[in-house]
Amino acid sequence: DGAFLVTPAGFGACRKDNGNEEATGKEDDSFDSFGTYLFARHRFDQPVAVLSGLKKPSVAVRPCPVLFELPKSALEEGKENSPQGVRKVAQNLPYRSIFAVLTLDTILIYDTYHSYPLAKARGLHYAGLTDCAWTDDGRNLVVTSSDGYISILSFEEGELGQVYTPPKKVEIVVD
Repeated sequence: DGAFLVTPAGFGACRKDNGNEEATGKEDDSFDSFGTYLFARHRFDQPVAVLSGLKKPSVAVRPCPVLFELPKSALEEGKENSPQGVRKVAQNLPYRSIFAVLTLDTILIYDTYHSYPLAKARGLHYAGLTDCAWTDDGRNLVVTSSDGYISILSFEEGELGQVYTPPKKVEIVVD
């Protein structure tokens, strides 16, 4: 939808207490981690959020062409589950965007509401993953790798959420 630019590049320290199972146990409670940066439209000087904790570098990010309704709890509680920076940018959006982050060996599905992946698939190919693409209906994600194979991740209707339908515009004609 153009509200965010998601880039597959980042490397830095990640805190153990973020619920990530990949912590190394360093004494300072942090470990080096790959990440994916989210930038807000027209604010490219600093990312609004970093999706960290990846074991391998992200190689591609692909947005789903379908927008989804916010979870019902979001309308009641506010955007408490979204990353801090995304919350500031996305708080006025009446929908959430879903995107796939591809690392060399893992596919992660994120959205602009939750601070953790909605889905994770690992070990689908023998060689490194190279690219992915969503189908027009947003229900299938086609993943390719350098071993020459493709995989298709299929989502049932409603599994990623309810499709967002924008409110109808009323046109007033004055004579």
